[in-house]
Amino acid sequence: MNFPEIFNRFFPAYQPIPAGNYSGTLRLQSSIPNKVHLRVEKNGTGIMILNGSIVLHLNQTATELTYHLLENRTDDQIIKTIQKRYGISREQAAADLNAFTGQLENLLNLPDVDPVAYLGIERVEVNTGAMSAPYRLDCALTYRHPDLSYLRSAPVERVKTELRAEEWKTILKKAWDAGIPHVIFTGGEPLLREECPELILYASNLGMVTGLLSTGYSLTEKTAQHLINDCGLDHIMIIFQEGDQEIWEKLDILIRQDISIAVHITITHQKRHEYIDLFEHLQQKGIRNLSLSTNSLDFRDEVFWARDKIAGMGISLIWDIPVPYSRLHPVALEIALSEENKETITGYSSLYVEPDGDVLPSQGENQVLGNFLKDSWETIWNAAIERRKIVNRIS
Repeated sequence: MNFPEIFNRFFPAYQPIPAGNYSGTLRLQSSIPNKVHLRVEKNGTGIMILNGSIVLHLNQTATELTYHLLENRTDDQIIKTIQKRYGISREQAAADLNAFTGQLENLLNLPDVDPVAYLGIERVEVNTGAMSAPYRLDCALTYRHPDLSYLRSAPVERVKTELRAEEWKTILKKAWDAGIPHVIFTGGEPLLREECPELILYASNLGMVTGLLSTGYSLTEKTAQHLINDCGLDHIMIIFQEGDQEIWEKLDILIRQDISIAVHITITHQKRHEYIDLFEHLQQKGIRNLSLSTNSLDFRDEVFWARDKIAGMGISLIWDIPVPYSRLHPVALEIALSEENKETITGYSSLYVEPDGDVLPSQGENQVLGNFLKDSWETIWNAAIERRKIVNRIS
């Protein structure tokens, strides 16, 4: 027996947490038992779904702490494991555990928390690392819309059919089994599909975080309460349309509910005073999250101005949701101006499913990676990975 074999026999190497999906309940000091789903990646990072409503991106340390908590280990056992794992003092290991559980406690007590968070520890870049599946699936239930002049960018001419509710359920189950924790229902106007609430409920029952992008079509107090309280909808983004005076009534309805709300605005002109009035009105209503895009590169500077304006107002920017003209959002436009990056990498942290089941890297990008209903998950994900490699080489 040589020296390495003797050393490993008496001092075995630390075995990392195997990549995969784990679930269980997590009991914190000041809360009832919380339902947790943990996905561990090959590189040791992970994502936690807390109570089916919050997606937390975890660094390696936070992932390991979550795993040990799900194993129902005592604080003393976890502290000893972390102390040995990272070669730190018992005091430091205890402080790390207390800080982590304290952040979870605070998160659970925040009203209308945003559904995607980073725990305030080391932010994990969602477009990097060895991922086993994307973090989100964007499902366009239909490209129909009450206003036929709206969303002309949707490729309706090549999408001839709409999947039935049972077919969408097959896709959602397939996505959940692959480890995708977050789904957003979009369109067109997804509420034109009468099965939309049923699909939100199905995804929620699977354990997925559920979101909705809508113009607020047919939204009433009763339908909002049904979507949120009965179906388990976790967050909603309202697509603001100029001239739609009913939007304020619909926002008032949503603000009265217990749900995270965001508003999307498409920049279409250079009348900055009008946008200032709009931003201020939304802020007065209590809207804390905005999304921006433009329908023309001619308004790129206006997008940057609007981004800086809302930042100065203390409003958060949401930029990676499948909104109208979603490829012309502030971050993508900024990266396009960089000499080092020629294109944003889509189709990796999220995927977009069209009404007929075809999978695209993102909304409006007409490269079909496969069909979620007909092709295996491995085929679709491998196509996404290959596309990422090509974009990386080009960039």
